Amino acid sequence: MSAVGPIVLFEVGDSRYGIDIQSIVEVVSMVALTPIPSLSEGAAAQAAVAGLVDVRGQVMPVLDLRLLFGRVAAQATTLTRIMISTLGEESVGLVVDSVYGVVEPVQENVSPVDRKGNPGAMEVITHVYRDSDGLVLIVGLEKLLAGLDLRVIDRGR
Repeated sequence: MSAVGPIVLFEVGDSRYGIDIQSIVEVVSMVALTPIPSLSEGAAAQAAVAGLVDVRGQVMPVLDLRLLFGRVAAQATTLTRIMISTLGEESVGLVVDSVYGVVEPVQENVSPVDRKGNPGAMEVITHVYRDSDGLVLIVGLEKLLAGLDLRVIDRGR
């Protein structure tokens, strides 16, 4: 079993999640997003693109993890955050209901997700971590963003 390093803990709805801290550049308070038109017909994942945000001169798409995880959209609160992450050369914001810390998981309490017999189950979840408050589903950023075109502006490539 591969070791799971430090994770950023966050909530979406009533579920707790974690993501590798190395995947997150920073966490910012929720701001008004610039809406964009539908990116492609029939692409359910693209519907989770909530808009664009400019963070210190870098324009990036923002995904609403509530929608991406099949939940109902919710109004932003004072706890709502945008986690800024990078994958390759592209940056993306991830809207979550709250971010509440960083933890180094106790490896004995980490289990890989078993997909035998149900390969589509929890496809974006790589591990499950048990702590004193219950379960934390650990999300793989690459799996989460697989198939999404995150390019929003031509940067001369």
